[in-house]
Amino acid sequence: MRIVLDTNVLISSLFKKESTSAQILALWRQQAVELLISSEGLAEIERVLTYPKVRKRLVYSDEEVHDFINLLKCVGTIIRPDFMTPLVGADPDDDKFVALALTGHAQYLISGDGHLLDIGRVGDLQIVTPRVFLNWWQTHKTE
Repeated sequence: MRIVLDTNVLISSLFKKESTSAQILALWRQQAVELLISSEGLAEIERVLTYPKVRKRLVYSDEEVHDFINLLKCVGTIIRPDFMTPLVGADPDDDKFVALALTGHAQYLISGDGHLLDIGRVGDLQIVTPRVFLNWWQTHKTE
């Protein structure tokens, strides 16, 4: 199963080791799901991780955060979105996540962003919160 996590979900996985976001990342580390990411998304994550208010909340050392970024680069499936669909009128910057998910044929785009969640679905792509995805996973993948 292919998934896309928006920047907030990826970053929040570094705030609390047992968070819902961290549990989803654990599925990726266990190779239970395939995480799609773009070069633009990686750059955004690296930029956000330099913000003082973000750095204060991290529960990992600088070295562990560096290793996490390298893991994303080496093990994440890097996709270059080949189109941009204007779907998120209230926040066009979020269109990049939809384009990434559609280009990479992801089944889920996982986000806490209300602008993305309001869309809900684009074709076969479902846009859900981390909790909704994890609940679905626990119900359907343990059968």
